[in-house]
Amino acid sequence: MGSQDLYYVPTDQNSSVECKKGSDWWLSPSLVYVKEVVGDSTAVNDIIKHGEINIGFKLIYWNFQSLPLASLIWLGMQTSTIAVYFVFQFWADNRHLSPKTLSPKSWDIFYFLFMVIYQILFLIIPASAVIHHRLAIAISFAILLEQTRFLMKTYSFLREAVPRVLRKTRNDPLPTLKMYTYFLFAPTLVYRDEYPRTSRIRWKIVVQHATEIIGVIFYLAFIMDNYLIPSVKNFGKVQMTLPELLTIFFNNNVPCVLVLLCGFYCFLHSWLNGSAELLRFADRMFYQDWWNSSSFAEYYKTWNVVVHDWLYAFVYKDATEMLTNRKTVSTWMVFLISALFHEYILALTFKFCYPVLFVVFGFIGTGLVFIPKKRSSAVGNMLLWLGIFTGTGCCGSLYMLEYYARINCPVPNVSTT
Repeated sequence: MGSQDLYYVPTDQNSSVECKKGSDWWLSPSLVYVKEVVGDSTAVNDIIKHGEINIGFKLIYWNFQSLPLASLIWLGMQTSTIAVYFVFQFWADNRHLSPKTLSPKSWDIFYFLFMVIYQILFLIIPASAVIHHRLAIAISFAILLEQTRFLMKTYSFLREAVPRVLRKTRNDPLPTLKMYTYFLFAPTLVYRDEYPRTSRIRWKIVVQHATEIIGVIFYLAFIMDNYLIPSVKNFGKVQMTLPELLTIFFNNNVPCVLVLLCGFYCFLHSWLNGSAELLRFADRMFYQDWWNSSSFAEYYKTWNVVVHDWLYAFVYKDATEMLTNRKTVSTWMVFLISALFHEYILALTFKFCYPVLFVVFGFIGTGLVFIPKKRSSAVGNMLLWLGIFTGTGCCGSLYMLEYYARINCPVPNVSTT
């Protein structure tokens, strides 16, 4: 069990990925083209109607005004995650060097209980901080993503390192603090003592990706402020008919997919490639050509390779081996765990539980994986994109409608006296 069959090779993803049917050369130019067409028309409309251009400055400020507090929360999560190594080293040393104090089994029980308590507190404390301080959407989302990333990295490290302690020999050295610290910052979720490294940092590439991230943030704010928020902000103030709601869903399909694509490009391309360049991390296969996929099964495997590798190594493989090769059950377990964490992040981000994504991703999305692949890849790809547009538009619209319904129609406090 574990991730031993996953390996890392040098891959330059500045040109992104090696694709089966072409490359992702179209992705960045396409986003720029759509930005220019949509942006120019909206700018002209703003000037005519309001005499000014709304480019989302206020929305960005509102989302990031709590950045200092968020940085402190992140620093606390980072520090506690580094502390995990010292507790691990303490357990590993005492298990072998102090058998007279406690038996190895007693040390194992102590360490297991400590890690269970630590993981529970690591889930509760950052989440409580997000809720208590009523942090804005973008900051809350970033903190919760980081919390999930730290949890996944901690689990990966322990899954690889603990077995070495249990079978420790002179030829089986334990990970060093340097190895562990590098892993915490490296753009991967599967622990290895060493990764392929490049010979130097290309600062031009770092600046390029940093510029892309800033540009995408402004473009996302532009889309939200000019297209998505205006369509739903009065929900709850005025009565809407079913045709009006259906019109909102239909009109929001394209803006919601643009948000999805921009988020993908910002994080899985610009952020991960930029951090990989800074750390000289050579394997940059963070995604594959998912846009060419002809089935949802292929799409889920190629959309986010970083998370897919972790789920494959520590959920799918383990479940398959424990359940004697029941791959269908293992697949459902992967999607269920993934859907639960997606819903956890969104619930705390928006400060309400509205399990739309859990149902769509955990049940409908899983069912789509088992649909047989179409003979025509073009037909399969068309159906995939139809599903992406429909699903993204519906989910995005439902969450935004619920968000503004709670703002415009607050539930009064009910007195129990």
